[in-house]
Amino acid sequence: MTPKQNRAYWQRWNKVRTLLTSAGEFSKEDAEAERHEIHRAALGKDKSSKELTNRDLDAIFDHFDKYLVLLDGPKSGPDRADVQPVKRLIYAIEQLGLPDRYLESISRDQFKTSDWRSLTERQLTRFRFTAVNRSRARKATEPPCDDPF
Repeated sequence: MTPKQNRAYWQRWNKVRTLLTSAGEFSKEDAEAERHEIHRAALGKDKSSKELTNRDLDAIFDHFDKYLVLLDGPKSGPDRADVQPVKRLIYAIEQLGLPDRYLESISRDQFKTSDWRSLTERQLTRFRFTAVNRSRARKATEPPCDDPF
């Protein structure tokens, strides 16, 4: 996890722990045991918070939200675990620096749509692979720059 993700994890967990202990049914030790249960429920196994991947974190945050709904009210929309991988793929593709029209052309060739941002996670994974390869090919054919600045 990045430091920012680590802070978000512990801030969110502290809210859940406060909710559990303030109700009087959980001691601090019981709340810590519940955190590990949340990990097991979200990931299928207990995993250290230091070893969490982006997908793990999304799944755990969705489970934390099931507790926090008591404080904040119900949330609407899809789960974070479904949305975040798509957002990350779109961001990674945008960071390649390829022109939008070029990306739209690749998308039309592969998926018969120029709206590549609306592709599914699986399609975006394939699309990103193609875009990375095209980006590398373009950079290999660019003349070297002698300007040190």
